Amino acid sequence: MTARRVQVLEFLRRYQAMHGMSPSVQDVADELSVCINSAWAHLHALEVAGKIRRLGHRQIEILESALQRLGGAMSGYPAAWVVVT
Repeated sequence: MTARRVQVLEFLRRYQAMHGMSPSVQDVADELSVCINSAWAHLHALEVAGKIRRLGHRQIEILESALQRLGGAMSGYPAAWVVVT
């Protein structure tokens, strides 16, 4: 997984933990300093890689394999949760 994709996963987790909800795609784009299409492309690539699963419109589940990859940064968080983007 690329450093940029790890950055997306960490941002999704951090934003949800801080705000009690998930960031919008625009928030992801702003965090990465990219356009919305690029943010969607990163989310799609994470899904293809099996790190996230889309559960319907605007919902993403971060899968356990992604949490293991993030290691200590994820300590104390559940194995998976639903985030809205």
